[in-house]
Amino acid sequence: MTSLNAKIKGINLTVSVVLLPILFNFSIFFYSVIAEVPFGGSASYGTIAYHLQDKGKYSLDGVNDTFARPPLYPLLLVFPRAVSEQHWHVYARLVQCLLSIMCCLMVFGIASRVSGSRPAGLASEILYLMHLAVQAEHYAQRETVLFELILLSFVYVLLAKETLDIKTVAIASLLSSALYLTRPTGIVFLVVILLVALYQSQSRDRIKHLLVSVVVFAVSVSPWQFYNYKAFSKVTLSSSNTSGLNLYKGASPVVQSIFPQIDVDYAAPYIYGQLKNEGINLRTEEYRANSFFLKEARRCVTQYPGHFLKKMFKQLFSFYSQVFTPFGRGRVVVDGEHLVVQDYRFTFGIIELNHFVMMTILIPFGMLELVKVRESTIIEHRFKIVSLLIFLFITILHMITFAETRFRLPLDGLLCVATWIFCVKNLCGRRLT
Repeated sequence: MTSLNAKIKGINLTVSVVLLPILFNFSIFFYSVIAEVPFGGSASYGTIAYHLQDKGKYSLDGVNDTFARPPLYPLLLVFPRAVSEQHWHVYARLVQCLLSIMCCLMVFGIASRVSGSRPAGLASEILYLMHLAVQAEHYAQRETVLFELILLSFVYVLLAKETLDIKTVAIASLLSSALYLTRPTGIVFLVVILLVALYQSQSRDRIKHLLVSVVVFAVSVSPWQFYNYKAFSKVTLSSSNTSGLNLYKGASPVVQSIFPQIDVDYAAPYIYGQLKNEGINLRTEEYRANSFFLKEARRCVTQYPGHFLKKMFKQLFSFYSQVFTPFGRGRVVVDGEHLVVQDYRFTFGIIELNHFVMMTILIPFGMLELVKVRESTIIEHRFKIVSLLIFLFITILHMITFAETRFRLPLDGLLCVATWIFCVKNLCGRRLT
């Protein structure tokens, strides 16, 4: 009877683990379809997918090649467009709904593996589902949900075995290349896997694991860099040619004057006006434009070093802010070397309120647990080290460029796991089984 009850409980838990994210995400999906919620975000992704599907050309205008966006998310959007050009956004949201469900299951898998407790895994999954800012971002026309799923898979793979073997390192390296091909900041995951291989591999396997990491990553990203070389005669460290633009958005005192009140993208008339003054056509001269912005970013840093240091702390605050950043919306008017925000509206709805509450919980408890590295089993120790490295490197990159809440959201699943580990240790005394 005891064995039967245990089996029934196990079945009920498995059903809950699978059913909860399915019901939750399909509710969001059907609501977005019935309410005809716009497929907002970054329309350039859908534009590239359109030209890929229509002309087989990776382009923003159907004529000129582009390297402005990493390829995986536009390639993902090709399939919904192939199914229905008129209703492609509905099918795209359906695909992202499935990816969101998989993210939930990955959070459960990571938490179960780290804590050794499936109920703790379910609790982490529920906490994750309660993070409405993350769930809402999954349905935007952005790479976020794809990036997050690959990130969680990367962490899960590294936790699969107590002793790192060559298969684990190879798969993690493959996933790190996928992260690189989804978002430019994905380059940091190569550094993460190299550090993990360096310090957590057995001494006899260390060199072999480091070589495998580099080779798998290089081979995986080579088709994208080959396209870059063929189209622009360039090979770059970044997976897009917008590094100069992102550095400029973060370094320019003029652009930063409107943030975190509103998104720096609202400064587009001023930013691209600079290109017009230089006689640079962004569509046909992407790399020239990037070089210009890189030069301007360096000028801003050397001319206003104090401002740049203050800006870095502002970006740190914006990245981990309890209040959703940017704070609101408005319209920007260019007045010479000044930006004037008009029609400003502070935004604080249900999503923003939920984000405030969630970050009040996740930041103190999740981060506190992550830094307690020494009080860990082997798997917990690796989870914490990998998570801290990811947070560290991603944070540094956004402090140098610019930060918004949405850039941090793919990392919050790790905080949900860490927060529940904290609860298991300090509130439940590890009695969950």
